[in-house]
Amino acid sequence: DVAVQEELLLPSCEDRVMASRESWEWHWTNSPFQAHGQKLDQPRTFHDVALSLCKLDGMEVLFLSGTSSGYKWGSYTVRGRQVARGLRRLLPMGPEVRARAWNQDCTTWCSDRQVYGENWSNPAIIVHVKFPCKCALEMFTTGDSTWTPLHVYDQVDLFSLVPDGMAVFLAQTSLGAQDYGSHPSVLAAGMQVFWHPLHHSNEQGYQVPWREKIEVIGTHTVHNDTELFAAVKLLASNLGVEFLHIDPTARFANTAGLVVSPQQTLELYEQFGEMDITVMRHAGCMDHLNCSATRSWLCDRYKTGQRLVNAFAVGLPAVFWHQQGFLDLVAGTDYPAIATSMDQALHWLSELVTNSSLRLQLRQQALQLAEPYSLEKLSQRLALIFAQVLEEK
Repeated sequence: DVAVQEELLLPSCEDRVMASRESWEWHWTNSPFQAHGQKLDQPRTFHDVALSLCKLDGMEVLFLSGTSSGYKWGSYTVRGRQVARGLRRLLPMGPEVRARAWNQDCTTWCSDRQVYGENWSNPAIIVHVKFPCKCALEMFTTGDSTWTPLHVYDQVDLFSLVPDGMAVFLAQTSLGAQDYGSHPSVLAAGMQVFWHPLHHSNEQGYQVPWREKIEVIGTHTVHNDTELFAAVKLLASNLGVEFLHIDPTARFANTAGLVVSPQQTLELYEQFGEMDITVMRHAGCMDHLNCSATRSWLCDRYKTGQRLVNAFAVGLPAVFWHQQGFLDLVAGTDYPAIATSMDQALHWLSELVTNSSLRLQLRQQALQLAEPYSLEKLSQRLALIFAQVLEEK
């Protein structure tokens, strides 16, 4: 984490929130994420915001994943390790959140908690990433328990699961927030569903280099979309440019294909600089389902648009499919390069190869569209969600 010099910090949490008022107020005045799902309540006064947020000061927030391999996935790096880091970094502008991601099987945390007790770990909030941690849910529901933490479920890409025992459900797309918010199981359990998309971590402001003449059309994905790749490769050959498939699993082979450190995160963004244009559609989503219609229904509505967020964060123009995770990012704008078919995708790629002014326009638009998705802004939003739900608890 970035070191914070204590002598530069304002003395109290409330002072820090009040001094960062404009940054916090953005979540009511300009945030696109208020449009769907449970809304952040409009405060009577900003002092009320400070009081609510500062109840998180000193609280432990624990991120767990409920299988033996869950903590190893790249999604846990993003929604566990990086989000915990983002919450800790709120200190200069608000509460000191003791957020940590457990980097082992969650059953190890449960057994250690029973051995070492609440002085070792006593989370006020447990965020279950992708897979709910059954033992953590059960531990605090016994008669001996004097404290029940707030359980938050972050589904990541398990779109068919609504687990029991959760108070908060984080949906990654606007349609996800809308649909799960009216899901019978969610309503029966009294869960609150918030739209909370994935962030980008381009904190150093890296931008892809601008080349007047396009050299590379590329994709950045672990999935092998053979139909798309074959069509784009043929188009690239006809246009005299290169097609490049960057597979991050291969690029990060020394860490089993996973991005696990801030240094690797920066390297990931620099990989986008090898391309002048990117093209993307969902592939490899919910492959365990036999029914392609069900797969399409779930993935087109609920799968994150984080690949597009990452591309936009570095100013990389993109052609992408008409799928909700991508559409959320450009909602209410005139971003044109959206495809509903292979022919449309190839048309927009051809346009961008031959029209540098359009490509420059989309580069500038992309950088602006990525701004609400920074780790800082979405960490603030998550803190506000926690504060609001705890107030009501």
